[in-house]
Amino acid sequence: MKLLSSFAPARARHAFAPMMLGALAATLMAGCGSRGGDVKAGELGNGGFTFSCDDGAACTPYSHEATTFPSAVSLSSTFDVKFRPRTTSSDGPQPQGGITLSAIGETFFTRGPEGFVAQREGHGTIAAFDATGKLVDYTVIKIVKPDALTIYDADVDSVDDADPRSVDLIALKQGESRSFRVLLRNDAGEPLAGKIGVKWSAGSDVASMQPQSSGRYSVYGNAAGSTIVAIDGAALHREIKVVVTP
Repeated sequence: MKLLSSFAPARARHAFAPMMLGALAATLMAGCGSRGGDVKAGELGNGGFTFSCDDGAACTPYSHEATTFPSAVSLSSTFDVKFRPRTTSSDGPQPQGGITLSAIGETFFTRGPEGFVAQREGHGTIAAFDATGKLVDYTVIKIVKPDALTIYDADVDSVDDADPRSVDLIALKQGESRSFRVLLRNDAGEPLAGKIGVKWSAGSDVASMQPQSSGRYSVYGNAAGSTIVAIDGAALHREIKVVVTP
């Protein structure tokens, strides 16, 4: 199935955005879907898309040597997508030079220094263009508003456990520390992919927090007692009790 074989050069893409959105939506309604494999097949069949981000369980199953593509990304999250052209067939538009990826319009996605940013709930389209401005392929990504923050132990292997158990109480010895990550869920409790900014704060000096790499936050037990740690991100708020014993 072919939708379009060429596009205007990059400087003219924004002028075509409304037309493209309508055309792509019509194609999807007609039943043109992606296929399986180690990447998400493009809707035109000219290659595949891979997904990556850097935020623990929300990203690890889809990043690096990914074997799947997320069914949905979180609203306000950041992620990266790459395209792998299919080179075994002469059907369809053949890439001319380097591939660039662009969001069709800026309603659902914008492009920032760390990748694509999900701006609005719905289905956004990311397209691959060759150096001449021709459309090579595109993919549609669902954007979902997160409903809850799950705090989980950072030592959980999120490749094997993409849906880790929530931590509801943090128990520490004085001078001890533990590391945690945050996972976003939709209203059905399903994990959402994508990296979000998270702020941790403590209600007293009993505990303190320190950001680490890859979305990890370490919680330190400073003094015996209890306090509440607040976690804020993606317009959501979560509180967890921390108990420190001598």
